[in-house]
Formats: sequence, structure tokens, C-alpha cells
Amino acid sequence: MNGACLIRDHEQRGVEFMRVYLARGFFARFAEQAVLIHSTNFARPIVDTLNGLPHELFIIGQMLGTADLVSQIAGRYYLERCRDFLFREFVAAGVDRSISPTGDIIVLYDTAEDLLRKTPDFYEHLVKRRLDEDFGQVFRYVAPHFGGEDPYALSMQRNLNYLREMIRRDDFSSLRRKPVPLMPLPLA
Repeated sequence: MNGACLIRDHEQRGVEFMRVYLARGFFARFAEQAVLIHSTNFARPIVDTLNGLPHELFIIGQMLGTADLVSQIAGRYYLERCRDFLFREFVAAGVDRSISPTGDIIVLYDTAEDLLRKTPDFYEHLVKRRLDEDFGQVFRYVAPHFGGEDPYALSMQRNLNYLREMIRRDDFSSLRRKPVPLMPLPLA
């Protein structure tokens, strides 16, 4: 089993696991809050995900979704993980392509470098909207917590600026870090 086998519906599996786990002990009263994991599903509108929950839980869902996105993009190995793992997982799971209304196959990412080249637009047009609108800019609470600066925002910008520079030079050879996979990699 590898990440590609788990990519589809992994949020629902997380919800089911958390419900069972929490129901077993001291935290049983929180078992139904496992639904908050759905806020990390990028393809699902947060309003649909958290509809009907009390306002406080809606905010916690926004925080959880924000933490999920920010922690990935701010991570030291983010760019290498996109290149070395995410692209292969997308291909193996079939999410590197979509089907047009006429039935034609649309390839979203040809190569790992193509995925990297499209990452800044993904951030600018999808991630920022998700953070600003869907998640209500809850990231604004991070800077005061750290005494004025948001280290995660700085790290995200550093990663994205570095990526933009590689794209501008058309040279990805400076990505030299070798992140360790958590499970066997799918063949690409």
C-alpha cells in the first residue's frame, strides 16, 4: 500500500478512524466532532463540510483546515515532496488528469516539474482563496501568538519565492533535499 492508494477519500477514513478511536475512552463525548477532519478536504466547500455545526466548531474546522494547508506549504521539504512523492501519487491515483464534459482526457500534470511549475498558480488562485474566504483568515491569529511575525507565512513565502526563481531560471536542480517517504512509492 502506498500514498496513491490512500489519496482518494482519505479524509472520510480519517473521520471514521477518529470516531471509533475517540468513542472508546475518555474523549467519547467528542467522537462526533471527528467530522471536522473534512475541513482538510480541498475539493469540498467548507460550508458543505461544516454546515449545521455550532459556530465554535465551525471556527475550529477553519483552524484545522488552515493548519493542514499551511503546515504542508511551509514545510522544509514541501517542494521536494511535491516533486518526489505527490506527482507519483497523483499519477498512480489518476488525479493527474480529469475528464472533460465531452469525454476527453485532460492531463493536469505531465511531469513532476510541470506540477511544480503550476504550484504558484495553485497557491495564488486556490490556496489563498481557501485561506482568506473559506477559512476566514484565521491565520491572522498566528503572528500575535509568536510575538508579531508569523513563521509559517514567512516559510510559505520563502518556499514559493524559491520555486518561482527556479521556474524563472527553468532549472530545478537546486532541489537537492531527499525527503524520506513514509511508505513505498508508486511507480510513475
